[in-house]
Amino acid sequence: MTIQSPELVRHAIELATDVFVNQDFRPFRAAFVVQLGENYAVLPLLDSVDPDTMRNAAQEFISDHSGSSYVIALSSPAEGKAQRLHLTYVDDKGDQLHLEAPVIDQGERGLGALETVDAPCDEIGYLLTPTPQVRPL
Repeated sequence: MTIQSPELVRHAIELATDVFVNQDFRPFRAAFVVQLGENYAVLPLLDSVDPDTMRNAAQEFISDHSGSSYVIALSSPAEGKAQRLHLTYVDDKGDQLHLEAPVIDQGERGLGALETVDAPCDEIGYLLTPTPQVRPL
């Protein structure tokens, strides 16, 4: 599967990685970005949510928007100061691709600094490594 909307991915990454400082008490930060035609719909950023709640909320949100593309971005704390960034991309055919990448201090990660996350979709797919498990939404 190919990620076809780098803007959609970029918006989700920016929102999910909005704040890294003082995040120890937040198990997750998540953002849902849905592309509805030429427009984007963004669910409120969640400061604390478990993965199942995140997926259920996203599924409920897009259930009335059949054929829309969306990205779920989730940053989660890991050992020490590093974190992981999780992306689930679902296209208009329902195909999904789950990716994750390490997150470094102050918004830097495999994709570059937060301000420069503008890589084309094939570069994003190359820099993020697919996870072995893809759970259906």
